[in-house]
Formats: sequence, C-alpha cells, structure tokens
Amino acid sequence: MRIFLSYRREDSAAWTGRLHDSLAARFGEPNIFQDVEAVRPGENFTDAIDRALARSDAVLAVIGPHWLTAADADGTPRLQQPQDYVRSELMAALAHEVQVIPVLVGAATMPSAAMLPAELEPLAQRQAVTFDDATWRQDVDGLVRALRGETPKVHRRWWVLAAGLVVVAVTAVGIARLLLDDGGSEDDTSLTGCPAPTTAEWTEVDIAGTPADQAASQDGTWSFEVTAGRQRGDAGAWEVLLAITATNESGLPRENGEYWYQLVADGVEFDPWCFDLVAGNDELESGSSNDVGVGFEVTRDPRTSSLALDVDMGQQPVRIELSEGAPN
Repeated sequence: MRIFLSYRREDSAAWTGRLHDSLAARFGEPNIFQDVEAVRPGENFTDAIDRALARSDAVLAVIGPHWLTAADADGTPRLQQPQDYVRSELMAALAHEVQVIPVLVGAATMPSAAMLPAELEPLAQRQAVTFDDATWRQDVDGLVRALRGETPKVHRRWWVLAAGLVVVAVTAVGIARLLLDDGGSEDDTSLTGCPAPTTAEWTEVDIAGTPADQAASQDGTWSFEVTAGRQRGDAGAWEVLLAITATNESGLPRENGEYWYQLVADGVEFDPWCFDLVAGNDELESGSSNDVGVGFEVTRDPRTSSLALDVDMGQQPVRIELSEGAPN
C-alpha cells in the first residue's frame, strides 16, 4: 500500500506531519509520500510528485480550515489557479482513478461541488473521514482499515462483563498480575474492552521460557516482552488474552496499536479483536515503554497448539514463539 499525502502547508502542515508518522508506523516509511519528506534536494519537484502519484494506491486529500480559502496576495484563491500544486495533484489523482479520500482536520468541513473548480467537483462525491485530536488514534485505525478494504471494527463486550464484573483502571504492574492471578482474589480487575480473565474457566497459557527470554525478541527499533497469557473455550472456539510490554528502541517517537499483532496457532493467523492500552501512551518517546492487553479469538486449542505472536510494524516483522504445543 503506497499512500500520497496531498495538503496545503499553511493550512495543515502539522496535522499532515502527524498523519505521516502514524501511517509510516503501519505501512512503512518508504510507502508514505509527503513532499517535504520524500523529495530529495535538487530533485525536480513536479516530476517527483508525478512519479509518486503514478505509483500510489491511495491519495489522502488533507483538508484543514483554510484549504479552500487560502489566497495569494491579490486575494485570488489558490485553488482556482491552474498552476496551484494542490489542484494539480488532485486533478491527476482523479484522472487516474486512484482512490482519493478527503481527510478533514482542524474542524474543517467538506466543501460542496459548487465551491470547487470544475475539475475537482468529483472530490465532493468522495466519502470523507474526520480526524480529531482527542480521538486521533481511533481515527487513524479507522482510516487504515478503510485503506485495507476492511469493515469497521466494533469492540464487543463479552457476557462476563455484562454479568457484573467491575471495570477499573489497570496499572503498569497490574496487567501481568491480572492475567496470572487466580480468579476470585481481592485484586480482580478487568481490561477495558476485554473480558476479565479472573474466573475459573480461564487457565494460563503455557508461554515458552520466562518473561526475560521474551524480551530478547526485537528488530532493532522495538523490543517486546510477553509477560503473561490466559485462555478459555472449547469445541473449536477459544479466546486468548496476552499481556505485552513494548519498548521503543528506535530513537524516534513511535506508536503502538492493535494493527501490529497477530496470533499464530499451528500456522494459522488470527487478528486481534480487542486491544487495550494499559500503561503509557500510544505514542512513545525513544526509550519509553507501554503495557498493552491484546485479545484473540482462535479456532485452534491453545493448550495443544504451537503458538507464536507476530508483530509487524511494516518494516521487519518480529515473531515471538510462545509454545511448541503439548498433549492435552
């Protein structure tokens, strides 16, 4: 997936830079084109833009509060000028039938067809997505799923939560205790958005080695430690919950999200259905860590299957072997 970011610097440079970093963490830095990042010194700007558009799978038209009204010194709106680079980018993308998604930032609203040059009127017919600073991570997740052609993901509350389990905040040390403690203790808690693995039906996942062994799995930019796991289920339907500590080793701010993780059971991949940021921020400074809880629904018995956790940041995937499988 190659993504082209079209934006007007004076209108949305900060939002676009943040979006660039969020998408680069998912798809890889070389696959995100933002002019200031991707055009080399001395390179012809127009030629570089044309080449990037020609090989892009999607174009994100970042529209901020001044995207439509930005004007030259004489008051002429730039979008109405044939040589305007934003107009040229979007005209080329629409002409080549590239997927074009308007991304609204800074409380901007989608312009109507009547507000746009004739060549850009089809843009008004494209479904827009809205980004808000308060929900940035969720908004990015939704955009990534749309780019990948996935249906929107709904986090479900399992019946154990509806039955009256108390939901409380979990501390950095609490997540490992949550997954490892026996049910019924006074420390019972629940991961927000995931079932609380504290009842008798939940049993420990047999993770190979010790937490210190798991921390050795790294790709040079992140290190990961699977601190604990729980599972329950039968008859072809099981749930597995893992507690993971991720540490940013890259030297740059990075994000941590559910889109990274897959559980592999006997060679079959399963995507997460719940993800909880338990401690730390989703965007981590270099050298900092956060704790997450990730839940999977699987069709292989985790008690007897070979289990591994794949972590794919869009650069060099990491595989953490959890268990080799054993007779039930």
